[in-house]
Amino acid sequence: MATFGLIDYDAASPEVRAIYDDIMTTRHTDWINNFWKALAHDPAHLKRTWDSLKAVMVPGALDPLTKALMYVAVSVTNGCAYCIASHTAAQQAGMSAAMFAELMAVVGMANETNRLANGYQVAIDDRFRTPAPVEGSHGASPVAAGASGARRHQRQPPARSPGAAAGGREAAQPRAAASVKRATTSGATPQVAGPSTRRRRPRYVRASARVCPPHAGVQGTGTAARP
Repeated sequence: MATFGLIDYDAASPEVRAIYDDIMTTRHTDWINNFWKALAHDPAHLKRTWDSLKAVMVPGALDPLTKALMYVAVSVTNGCAYCIASHTAAQQAGMSAAMFAELMAVVGMANETNRLANGYQVAIDDRFRTPAPVEGSHGASPVAAGASGARRHQRQPPARSPGAAAGGREAAQPRAAASVKRATTSGATPQVAGPSTRRRRPRYVRASARVCPPHAGVQGTGTAARP
């Protein structure tokens, strides 16, 4: 028994009657099955469900019989007795008893292997996985290896040619000569780089120059104690 009862055509509102009429016209029938009568308590829900079903089940890349078989298969898997009963009427569209038997065999096998794979937690084979798209084309970012190589290339300083290095030295020499000339004109003595005359501190101290601490010998004499 339906939870809120069924709304027949005679008791339906004009809005619901319009949907009922569309169902009968589309299906070429003169009656409304109980599924739609149960949904009629919510006209908006009734219309949304019917519009979606009508759009999905029309002939397309899949013919109506294939879609009906798939609908039955899902209904069997979900355990919906009403949908199994209503959609097995697809035999009117060409489903034979042999087709239905094979369909049930496929549904049963698929459900069994699904549960086995889930129970054993089988890892998906690499060959079954969808290959990842290759990046770096059509304006996409390059792959990681290419990007790192490009960054390494950008960090390298530009190489200077021998001619450029020689030109730099030649340009430095006139600048040094001009500095000496300015210092001479001003009366200052130009500093010439040469060896440093600063005395280095000795790395060691003579033994005679060492002073023993007072506690090592006679108090205040600075001489070493006798053995």
